[in-house]
Amino acid sequence: MKAGQIRLLALLAVVVTLFATYRWWASDQRRIRARFASLQTELEKSGKEGTLDRFAHARAVDKLFADGFVIRAQPYEGTLTDRQELMAVVDRYRESAETVRVGASDVLLTVRENATAEMSAIVEAVGERAGGPGRERLRLRIAWRKDDGEWRIQELEVLEVLDSSGLFF
Repeated sequence: MKAGQIRLLALLAVVVTLFATYRWWASDQRRIRARFASLQTELEKSGKEGTLDRFAHARAVDKLFADGFVIRAQPYEGTLTDRQELMAVVDRYRESAETVRVGASDVLLTVRENATAEMSAIVEAVGERAGGPGRERLRLRIAWRKDDGEWRIQELEVLEVLDSSGLFF
């Protein structure tokens, strides 16, 4: 193969790689998964924190939800539709433990053409508090909606409590 052909093939490979990377980076799948990871991060806690820190995390969680959101969290809080109530619940959960680690598994995501998406996942929160360790493991369904270019949670439902050892209660 001639040097010119090798350079052309190398250039073509770079262009194809850049195009594939751009398509992945701009994909709704990646953006929704990143928002879901952000939710997990905002619920985590690594030690004592002040009121402003707690408020900042609660506010960041609130911003992930669409206007008119619904959270169905039986047997915990029942149904939430109010932003202030959502922030209070997040604050109370984070305050109840010294540390909280949140992870997800079995994440399935379906993006639809009408700017909505459906996600199911098993989410586990493990924490330390004065009374010892605790763990919550939940099967969730999350309905996403694209608002002004941003994916936000329209509906979050706890489908099943898989394990509860009193992390938050």
